[in-house]
Amino acid sequence: MAQATPEEHEAAEQLIKELSVFDQQVMELFRDGLGQTEIAEALGMRVRDVAAVSTRVKAIYRQVRSVRD
Repeated sequence: MAQATPEEHEAAEQLIKELSVFDQQVMELFRDGLGQTEIAEALGMRVRDVAAVSTRVKAIYRQVRSVRD
């Protein structure tokens, strides 16, 4: 994986800042390798609620990763 340029890093950071606090928490747990069930337990949510957010956050995470790749 190539090192991100300062511009790419800034673009990734901006995407993350635009997330809601809850989405940021889900993304952080996703980055830490937790699955939907584990995220739901950690945040005190139902799995199906986390699944809906997870789909959106995963798409954003892929955008952030593609900025770095």
